[in-house]
Amino acid sequence: MATIDRQRRHDERWQHEVLDGLARMLAVLHDISDGLRQVTESVERLQPSAAPAPATEDRPRLLSVDDLAEVLGVSASTVRGIRASGNAPTATKVGGRLFFQPDDVDAWLAEQRENRGDTTKPWRQAFLPGRIGSGLPRSSEPEKRAWCTGSHTEPLAASKWTGRAVCRVCNDDVMVNRNGLLRKHYPRWW
Repeated sequence: MATIDRQRRHDERWQHEVLDGLARMLAVLHDISDGLRQVTESVERLQPSAAPAPATEDRPRLLSVDDLAEVLGVSASTVRGIRASGNAPTATKVGGRLFFQPDDVDAWLAEQRENRGDTTKPWRQAFLPGRIGSGLPRSSEPEKRAWCTGSHTEPLAASKWTGRAVCRVCNDDVMVNRNGLLRKHYPRWW
């Protein structure tokens, strides 16, 4: 019975010490919060009263690539692809990031609206540089050259074979140098 009383007294003493410690911590936290409140009040007194920020209607809000993708209902990579094709709304570059103004986006969307009455051009904008499957129109009379003018230039697209790429001029599969440029080649259609 003596051991049980000793254990009970020990537990009560431990509980009182824990409660005292918590009470001291609470007092310190109250002191800190009072100090922070005083600091913020003094800072507010020192700062001149700033006019409230103008409403968002007065200032146009810039849309990031992710915001524009959300507005259009597509992925951010689709927006980047549209921009890479050259057919995108005018962008504003701030630092390394791209932003779009809502008015520019609205004007661009109005331009993209399809006109069903114009059926004379079913292949409108068939050639887009950098798009796989598009090709440059060939002239009816090829010039007499020793090699293709696409030699030693950047390729149009990757080929389905490793180490080869598609030439911008003749659309042939050509070997690629180590620096990424096309090797000197002779087009098949000459």
